[in-house]
Amino acid sequence: MDAEMMADFFAAKTSEHLDNGDNSAAILDCGTTISKGIRDARIYNNRAYAYIAQREWLKARLDFESSLKLDPTDDWVRDKINEFKSKGY
Repeated sequence: MDAEMMADFFAAKTSEHLDNGDNSAAILDCGTTISKGIRDARIYNNRAYAYIAQREWLKARLDFESSLKLDPTDDWVRDKINEFKSKGY
């Protein structure tokens, strides 16, 4: 399986965890995916959403920042980062 297919697979898997409210599993799978060298903005975004659900604001902001480095055209993520910074996270 090539890197793009793996990114698609893990993005879908972690999205499913989020849809099921299993934030801990989403965080774990995103971390595992990243540790395997798969760099995809969706993975960082999914983990950020899971961190938000767990009220771990700084971790969420850091993941959104990593996501933005991978996809600098994502204005929604840029706005979210600015929102977190304005709240002191």
